[in-house]
Amino acid sequence: MQLDKLTLKSQEALQAAQQIAAEEKHQELTPAHLAKAILEQPDGVVVPALQKMGVTPSRVLAEVNSQIKSIPQVSGTGATQIYGSNDLRTLLDKSYSAATEMGDEYVSQEHIFLALLRASFPLSEKLRGPRHNREKFSQGPAHHPRQSTGNRSIS
Repeated sequence: MQLDKLTLKSQEALQAAQQIAAEEKHQELTPAHLAKAILEQPDGVVVPALQKMGVTPSRVLAEVNSQIKSIPQVSGTGATQIYGSNDLRTLLDKSYSAATEMGDEYVSQEHIFLALLRASFPLSEKLRGPRHNREKFSQGPAHHPRQSTGNRSIS
């Protein structure tokens, strides 16, 4: 995954995810950290998309927080070094594929969240419950050019 293919908002979310991992004393950066960063990002597009679908973002965030709390904490020498998990790399690769499928040049938050819903991570399976439907999400802002940021590198 080429990080220069992330929109600015996606890059900001990735940086925020690293900060969340550091605050939680996690050495491994996971899809849950990135999902939390996206859900908490001011002016993000995922929360409004979830709301339009009738999904309560706070419930999604609660699932994400539960996943984050289950990650072991580290302490001692080297504890401040954070690395991306294999699942995170897989998620970013799937996000790029989602963007390509939709004809977008850049990977937006919508693409990341859609890839998370499509993935087979434990968090993904929780989020795919009856109310968190990937098909519904894929019909959201990513398919409406006025709301999508996937083709622009500025958001």
